[in-house]
Amino acid sequence: MDVASGTQAARGKPVLLKTVQNYVQAAAQFAINQNQRDPRYRYSICGSRLTSTFFPGLADLYGHMKKWRRATRQALPLTSAIIRYLIDQAARDSVSNIFGKSTAIRDGVILGTYTGSRCSEYCRGKRHAGQAFGTTPVSTTTGTFGGWPMALAPSDFTFLSSSLCQIPWLQAETHASYIRVRFRYDKGGSCNFSERTFRRLQDLDALSQFLCPVATGVRILHRWHSISADGMVPVFCYTQSNRGKKLCFLDDQCVTKALRTAVVHVYPDPLHLYRLNIEDVRTHSIRVMALLGLILAQLSDSVIEHKLRWKSTAWKVYIRESFTEIDSTTVKVFKAVFFTDDQHTLSDSGAFCTLADDNV
Repeated sequence: MDVASGTQAARGKPVLLKTVQNYVQAAAQFAINQNQRDPRYRYSICGSRLTSTFFPGLADLYGHMKKWRRATRQALPLTSAIIRYLIDQAARDSVSNIFGKSTAIRDGVILGTYTGSRCSEYCRGKRHAGQAFGTTPVSTTTGTFGGWPMALAPSDFTFLSSSLCQIPWLQAETHASYIRVRFRYDKGGSCNFSERTFRRLQDLDALSQFLCPVATGVRILHRWHSISADGMVPVFCYTQSNRGKKLCFLDDQCVTKALRTAVVHVYPDPLHLYRLNIEDVRTHSIRVMALLGLILAQLSDSVIEHKLRWKSTAWKVYIRESFTEIDSTTVKVFKAVFFTDDQHTLSDSGAFCTLADDNV
């Protein structure tokens, strides 16, 4: 293994820093298992570890290898056209299976545009052998929710009337004005208990009402109740056929596949930006779309961090260009730069006369 060049000689592939770290840790474990000191660290003459950082030579190696780290691909935000395709696809599939996978994907994506959900909140996630879906570990960090599904469960949805009184979900379709979604677990493996509330969208066209967060929540629970009704089963479940008894759950791969299939159909030109970067369309695209929506709504940084449950300003690395505002932004910038009060001399001096003459 040629670490200096960042390649594995036998296979000619880049060596990942994590791979080297795992090998070194495995080697160090032999000593640790024999009650010896961890060879990755320095110790005093009394046997106390001198520092929490690695031995200088090892730290230098890890630092050197960081430059071979592959750049993280940037997720493209979903577009309204992609979501409309998912809605149409679910409608077509519902002819043969009203509780099929495409309906679960559709509702997971729609809800995610409001909540900025991570895939672990609507997919079955990592699980142990024999498990149908991942569960939260029983520990002090998760409190009473240890052993629950890691993904959203039925009791994570609460509906409120216009007077903010809780109502049963079976009455929500006609009586609910708000939906509250509870989040019990975050990707870091610690408790991130919080709730977010969304209002019913009213007096809009049929498509907009279908996209309403309250209507989406009702559909999600209706599908769950029709095929499971088990309170400890994630709500984003589905069946493979109307008569199928086997419960299935969404996973990251099938959602990503559905999103990329939508891209191919919505943007048939292979030179379209989304087709050229189709690998950047994945489950995280839902969270990026939710972020851009909050930014375009001109909400403050603190509100964005609260809405999408970020503990810091780390969300700013996910900011992408939104083509819904590029046209207007370009015009505003053009006018601000070239036509401010102190730059009238540009037009007065005849700087644009050549362009004007060419257009005559």
